[in-house]
Amino acid sequence: MAQVRAAASGIGLALVTGTLLLGTACFPVHTPIHTTRFDGTRHDTVVVLLPGFAAHDTTFAKKGVVDALRRGGVEADLVAVDATFGYYTKDALIERLREDVWPLTRSYDHVWVLGISMGGLGTLLTARAFADDVEGIVLLSPYLGRGKTLRDVQDGPLRAYTPPTDPTWDEALWGYYTRLDGHAESLPVVLLGHGDKDLGTGNLDWLAGYLPADHVRVVPGGHTWTTWTTLAEGFGRDVLPRYDAFGAPAPVAAEVPPTEETP
Repeated sequence: MAQVRAAASGIGLALVTGTLLLGTACFPVHTPIHTTRFDGTRHDTVVVLLPGFAAHDTTFAKKGVVDALRRGGVEADLVAVDATFGYYTKDALIERLREDVWPLTRSYDHVWVLGISMGGLGTLLTARAFADDVEGIVLLSPYLGRGKTLRDVQDGPLRAYTPPTDPTWDEALWGYYTRLDGHAESLPVVLLGHGDKDLGTGNLDWLAGYLPADHVRVVPGGHTWTTWTTLAEGFGRDVLPRYDAFGAPAPVAAEVPPTEETP
């Protein structure tokens, strides 16, 4: 991700509005990074939440994503991270996650990551950086990279893509995720959802082609919170319970007292 600053014109699909002209000074980086925790009733699983452009850790509750996950039956602990645009442009996202967030995950048996839009990109980066820890990721309308890079990646089968010798951040990212094409077992579970009128649907449909059909959901709507709350609830209700992290906890075997021997 060494060249992430070069992608500033693309990260976060909301940037098409011209908000980028405000400059990166509007997106400070804090040490430690801010987080908001939403405790569930199941404490062996944590879901790390990464927001989209112009959203914050608190936005997940304000816009109804936390409630949608709970309605869908997700009782895991949730840790929302205030990973705003500045953490991407200053190449600080993974460092701050490693220093400030990942220690919070160490007490859990299962770690998943959910990201929206720009946070979907962050989720892909996080799953690569913490490959030994992340069991699954949920990508909601994710930003996947710059147009030129994606055109190169999509020029043939994903497995055939080879990044240049000195890759940019998104070339390196897709060099890693070539394993979706034939070696997906080496990756965490990947779930993808978006709206049928979303931004970048061509790229999202391309990615969906490398995922199992039941890992992909398309719902009516655009690049909006209504779309994402619908997806969050649906994944929580219909898909996540298939996995140990969200299914019924394994019953604890009762201790059987030793049988006394008859003299």
